[in-house]
Amino acid sequence: DELTLGSRIMAVADIFTALLEDRPYRKGVSEDKALQIIQKQAKDGLLDPDVVAVLKANLNLIHRSQSEAQKEAALEYQKFRTFKREQ
Repeated sequence: DELTLGSRIMAVADIFTALLEDRPYRKGVSEDKALQIIQKQAKDGLLDPDVVAVLKANLNLIHRSQSEAQKEAALEYQKFRTFKREQ
């Protein structure tokens, strides 16, 4: 309750992303498993249940945004590499 809404959003996003990603010490979990984990944390009062519900309701939009951001980053990286080669 003491955290701002922005902080609560960042907490959910950070945990969700961390669960999905492979780490040197463990393999990432499936999206369904990650949702189960954060929904349990919300039920236990560790995460904001409203923020978790918004995440779950907007996964398709999140996936599209993530895909577009990755494409843009790849284009920017390619431009950078081309620029460096021309120097």
